[in-house]
Amino acid sequence: CVNTEGKQVTDLSGIEQLVNLEELDLAHNAIADIGPVDGLESLVRLDLDYNQVSNIPEGASYLTVTHLNLDHNRIHDVAWIGQFPDLQFLSLGHNRLTDISLLGNAHALQVLDLSHNAISDSHPLGTLTGLRELDLSYNRLAELGGLETLTKIENLYLASNRIINIGVLKQLSDLIELDLSYNQVRSLDPLDGLTDLARITLDENPLDSVELLLSFGELKRVSLKGVKGIPCALIEQLKNQFGDHAVINDGNCETGS
Repeated sequence: CVNTEGKQVTDLSGIEQLVNLEELDLAHNAIADIGPVDGLESLVRLDLDYNQVSNIPEGASYLTVTHLNLDHNRIHDVAWIGQFPDLQFLSLGHNRLTDISLLGNAHALQVLDLSHNAISDSHPLGTLTGLRELDLSYNRLAELGGLETLTKIENLYLASNRIINIGVLKQLSDLIELDLSYNQVRSLDPLDGLTDLARITLDENPLDSVELLLSFGELKRVSLKGVKGIPCALIEQLKNQFGDHAVINDGNCETGS
């Protein structure tokens, strides 16, 4: 394992000689060219968050890498994804992505973070049926097409998009945690039957009703901050059922309803 975090490294020349290296942490540097990493034939984990990487060199192959962190870089496309055939964990948060069509080829992925980009189409992710965790927060999604096939998903983060209809979520029966905060969701009906759901965040949505939440037997956390029009009596019902600690709201409820 080599850790050069925060050393302001810019040039990786020579690193290819560390042929037995399995873990490489290059976070918080000023690296733009990762070409020399191609020679590390035993590399399993590569952490490059907070650098200046805009692309992966063509022709390079990273056959053994299962864990790749490229958060906070300058990545604008994923044309290189085929060079990482065994990726199980991929983090691309805080980049410049708009088109993720080629990500659909990364069939080994189990955890994928695409938060804080400019993605408007989720359909390409529909082939990633092994995903257990997906973060699409802070993008430009108006709909969730393609996600209905991700039936192994347990943790799904969709905060700060433009989502109105969550109908596709009714297929995701393994969901444990769901974040829909800061969207335009009105109806929670598609969540009916998701009996494994334990944590749900609904802050700042124009919900017509949250009464459906009473049908969940095992909610450990439900956040309703900024959700207007909820009867105070219903908030009390939720607290009685799940516990005061589990129900988070900002005291904004309607009396006498």
